[in-house]
Amino acid sequence: MDAEPGHGGEPTADEHLTARIRELWQAVLGTPEIGAASNFFELGGHSMLATRLMARTRKRLDVELPANLIFQFPVFAEFVAQVAATAPGGATAAAGPTPTGRGDGPLSLQQQQLMLVESALGPSPANKVALVLEVATADGGRVDAQALRSALRGLLDRHAVLRTAFRPDGTGAAQVVLPAGGEHDPLDEYDLRGRDPDDALRRVRRGVRQAHLRPFDLAGGNLLRAQLFRRDDGPDLLALHLHHIACDGRSQQVLVDDLAAGYAAPGGDAPADAVSYLDYALWQERHAATTLRRSRAYWRGVVRELAGDPTRAARADATTVATVRSSATVPPETGAAVRRWSAAEGTTSFVVLAAATAAAVARLTGRATVGLGTLLENRPLAEVERTVGPFANSTLLAVPVPAGGPPRELVRVTGERLAAARRWSDLPLETLVAEPAADAAVDPAELVDVVLSVEIAGAAAPAGDGLRLRPVVDDGPPLLPVTVGAHPTVYAYLGDDDGMRLAVEHADDPAGAARARELLDTVAALLPAFVAAPEAALPDGVPAAVVGSGATVVEVGPR
Repeated sequence: MDAEPGHGGEPTADEHLTARIRELWQAVLGTPEIGAASNFFELGGHSMLATRLMARTRKRLDVELPANLIFQFPVFAEFVAQVAATAPGGATAAAGPTPTGRGDGPLSLQQQQLMLVESALGPSPANKVALVLEVATADGGRVDAQALRSALRGLLDRHAVLRTAFRPDGTGAAQVVLPAGGEHDPLDEYDLRGRDPDDALRRVRRGVRQAHLRPFDLAGGNLLRAQLFRRDDGPDLLALHLHHIACDGRSQQVLVDDLAAGYAAPGGDAPADAVSYLDYALWQERHAATTLRRSRAYWRGVVRELAGDPTRAARADATTVATVRSSATVPPETGAAVRRWSAAEGTTSFVVLAAATAAAVARLTGRATVGLGTLLENRPLAEVERTVGPFANSTLLAVPVPAGGPPRELVRVTGERLAAARRWSDLPLETLVAEPAADAAVDPAELVDVVLSVEIAGAAAPAGDGLRLRPVVDDGPPLLPVTVGAHPTVYAYLGDDDGMRLAVEHADDPAGAARARELLDTVAALLPAFVAAPEAALPDGVPAAVVGSGATVVEVGPR
């Protein structure tokens, strides 16, 4: 199946299918060399990339596939054969966005949601992103500021969304792409050498915060700013400031990769995105009504299942207050055990963590079905794999947590619910659940019990050799006060050394801290229990302590 067409005519259905699947493997793994004997995991694939591949294969080919197919058949030719057997006659590839050459057009639905916040608050940092990185040259030396500035300008030239202006057009707002090669200087430099290390770090934090509080002018474009902090103690720090209307989490990884490559090859040709984010917005506009219609039955079922839980009460009013973050460090042996067990089960560490979080909330609230929110990359099409922009969508899982149910079954059901949500989350959650929630006479926010946000170590590590860029993970309080409401957010950081760190953001008061610690204790205690006895019934109620989990809970105060 891996050979090139040799008949001199049009490619066959099998050859089309092989080519489409090869594109998906190349995009997910970041390598052009995919042969018949290539093994997904030997090429650098892991459980999170396996989940990404399966989601994109289902959507790209519009075919139902079991979630663990890539674990059972990791060799390319065998994987293609299994997909072909599932879709006799060959799967049809969904038509993705194509280059239009347009320089102006509508906002995507994701951008429209962000503009609603911007309109309500006025020019505000609420939708801003601050990404802080340790930065050094490939040999560990100090970066050249001028070369870095040139590489940053290269990002603006390559990714049109970063130099896009958002302006009223009579019906709302439109995006207008500004010409490449502008004179915008994206970099500010701060020399903190010679200062006490603690004083230098305080100045870095203050500088990043002050830059974060300075809003972007969306009507003016140029949605990238950077700060370079020179230090004696430790590597220099680079802070990238972006607006969510122009980027999401995956986009940050693309930008860091391209920044490293641009520094390594100054003056080299950096091709613009073949498919721009504006092209995606135009494509989404054409398909939104069909996507919404096809997904309606699924979301009605989710809303009905969650709204029907008799233990569900109206949500408390949200308040914006000073916040802190309590965190728990789960030992490497637990993280390693979760990773090994999830791979053996044909699932991912994310799914196990989501199941444990749902089980923890069920024990703390008495819920029979937990509404678990999370964020999906929403990049099923190879055309937009390296395109920068806000593709990500929130989604909502209705996770049933029966009393006394075994962990293996809960993990299986959670994985199935996540796979289904991935299929039907091509549009923002607010758009998808608006009609079903109205029919059920329920506020959609009341359906969310907990939000899970997961960051994987090294997700922003560059492939290029011009710069060494490493994300700085900070468990401290947010740069801005956040809205604290009825449903908490569990932040999980999965380290490359099997370490796992959990955190919950909460109001800076004793009651908020106690609730956060209780949730962290429960999740941390359940994870090793899942792995140690996957068929044993989990005990009712909240674990008395984190005995045996090895988790260390600390409270991080405001700086």
